[in-house]
Amino acid sequence: MATVKDTRISFRTNRELRDNASEILDRLQLDMSTALNIFLGQIVEKETLPLDFSNRKKELALLEKMLDEAEADIHTGRVYSLDDAFQKVAESGIKYDTTRHHPN
Repeated sequence: MATVKDTRISFRTNRELRDNASEILDRLQLDMSTALNIFLGQIVEKETLPLDFSNRKKELALLEKMLDEAEADIHTGRVYSLDDAFQKVAESGIKYDTTRHHPN
């Protein structure tokens, strides 16, 4: 049976980035080595960088605003049909497959 030997990788990064990442990893109960091994494993599995470069903060803020507006509409009696609701989502620019939940 062949034995897989560990190897050491050394790289440079700035202290602030390392410290910020360490704080987050501590909350996730991961050490830096484990996190980097997970990252490398995902590169191999996906054969690309396993990163999402889209701006989710903007989308989440828009969704939160829409939910607040919807709650206010319910309280004031302004409601929409399902088709109107899907149209509002489509107009917002958020990518969402409305056919998944649409009855037609």
